Amino acid sequence: MNPMPPRFRRIIVGALAEMKWPLTLAALGLVGVMVTNLLAPWPLKIIFDHILLEKPLPEGMSMLAPLLDQGKWFALCLMAGAIGLVALVAAICAYLQVFATAKVGHFITYRLRSDLFAHLQRLSLSFHQRSRSGELITKVASDTNLLRDMFAEWSLTFAAHFLTLLAMLGVMFAINWRLALVVSTSLPPLLAVIYFLNKRVKASVRAQRRYEGAMTSRLNEVLSSMLLVQAFGRQSFEERRFQEEIEG
Repeated sequence: MNPMPPRFRRIIVGALAEMKWPLTLAALGLVGVMVTNLLAPWPLKIIFDHILLEKPLPEGMSMLAPLLDQGKWFALCLMAGAIGLVALVAAICAYLQVFATAKVGHFITYRLRSDLFAHLQRLSLSFHQRSRSGELITKVASDTNLLRDMFAEWSLTFAAHFLTLLAMLGVMFAINWRLALVVSTSLPPLLAVIYFLNKRVKASVRAQRRYEGAMTSRLNEVLSSMLLVQAFGRQSFEERRFQEEIEG
């Protein structure tokens, strides 16, 4: 895997440093989503195991005994309220995370496009003669969106799922370490399959980006020369060339 170029790293780190408060808000939202995901099943467990089936509370839940002693209907209403409260907090945390990551993502896109456009203007004429304008347009307009998604959205989503998985494994081992160990044996094969598929997806994405760049370049060349194309009646010829570019 190629290391991140120093200039590109400086741009990303600088943009993230300027957005430290939205990043902090996104991190808090991420932690809130993780905690609510862990808490969500517990009210249902209490309803079925300890209210309806009247199983004794484990030692770790002994502080709930006075509440359950108030009667089944009171306990059911209390647990229903807890379910609603957890869902409300989860929705608020998810909204804060999405709002903050979108703000960070748009700022990263703005910085990348501005710096990339300024850099392209400083490059030599020989570079622009060798390069296809459509590919450069694709890099400025589309690839920056992919980088925004990678740094501002995918990374936080991955972190949320990863931390939730670790926390759930910790809870499972605390409840029943034997069953948790059996479940954990499925993780290595799953990670191996994901790694294998990820390599193939990356190669496919690179080919797709090259294809989109070539198609955009062809379209840009034809549209920028439309006066000459129509003057010489080359519409059918250009249609065939564009069709070949799409099919290729």
